[in-house]
Amino acid sequence: MKKIKSFIAKKSIPNWIPIVVLAICILCAFAGWKITYNPKLENSWDAIAAIGGWVSAIISGIAIWFAVAIPKRIADEQNKISLFEKRFVCYLTLLKYLSFSKSIRSANSSSQLKTTFLFTFTQMDENFKPTDIVLMVKKDENVLMSGLFLFTSYCEGKMIREILEGLLSVASLISSTKSSFSPQQKDKINFFCDICDKFENLYMENIRKELNIGI
Repeated sequence: MKKIKSFIAKKSIPNWIPIVVLAICILCAFAGWKITYNPKLENSWDAIAAIGGWVSAIISGIAIWFAVAIPKRIADEQNKISLFEKRFVCYLTLLKYLSFSKSIRSANSSSQLKTTFLFTFTQMDENFKPTDIVLMVKKDENVLMSGLFLFTSYCEGKMIREILEGLLSVASLISSTKSSFSPQQKDKINFFCDICDKFENLYMENIRKELNIGI
């Protein structure tokens, strides 16, 4: 019932319907047609039947239009809600990776990296194994790849794979026993951070616009 009230409140009736009705009334008035009451006149039952037939046809047409249009509008709204939910899950996953990349840019040790990793990827236990990370990335890959179909402005699958591979490469540094990262290890971090920054600069603004998120 609320859906129907909302549908009517949004003026879903096409603008041409009241215009056509008004035009017919004006034409009838110019033609000399008017409503009168004269008890001396005999009723023309043929005319009454004809008018009744037209009125029934018009009412039936309007009823059919509402019977088709209202369920269609409700279905469209449900599809929009479902699409928004899928887009939002993809958006949150992207934010997780982008936030992690910004936080580790200046990381110089495995302890710093692990702390930031656990803080960002909260589903991970402190005693996580490398296989746990691989499973997480595999799950996130499905979500991030779905963005190719959910958003009109989105990167190619190659960039998503580079982000995911970059994360795996960075995560491998958590087990490092060195007091600080070597230049080669820092290169892995910088590569991941750079590809995330590139994605954010190219696509995140348009993704937020499609979600109507003002950030």
